[in-house]
Amino acid sequence: MKKFFLIIFTLFIIGILFYLFSHYTMEINLNWDINIPIEDKLIYYEDGKDEDDINFHGDGRNYVVLEYNDERKIEKLSKINWISGKNKEVEIKALEVIEAIEVDNQYIIDFTKDYQYFYKEINKTNFIIIFYHKENNIVYIVEQKT
Repeated sequence: MKKFFLIIFTLFIIGILFYLFSHYTMEINLNWDINIPIEDKLIYYEDGKDEDDINFHGDGRNYVVLEYNDERKIEKLSKINWISGKNKEVEIKALEVIEAIEVDNQYIIDFTKDYQYFYKEINKTNFIIIFYHKENNIVYIVEQKT
């Protein structure tokens, strides 16, 4: 009987870990120490397609589009230290990554709309940019790790 409960408990823990680590936001939380809630919907995910852009350690470029509908998650999003206003330098840096990994045009962030953004840089080649379109609760994540 003890073995049965131990097996059930182990499967339960594995299930919880699989659920938590199957979301891209968990990777962001772990790699960048940015507390982003688990998305309600993953709209788009793209990473580097060529072998030069992919590394054994998870390095490379990523572009992710997430949607949030849950009010609690939206509230949690609002606690990020967003910067308001457009920033051409950040837009250009994001577009360089987006073009390098050939993101489908329909998922590219529309910089003509108002957005807030968060930028974190480790060095010139390791950075993350998170854009937030507040009117439709869409988050765009541009990440480069080398």
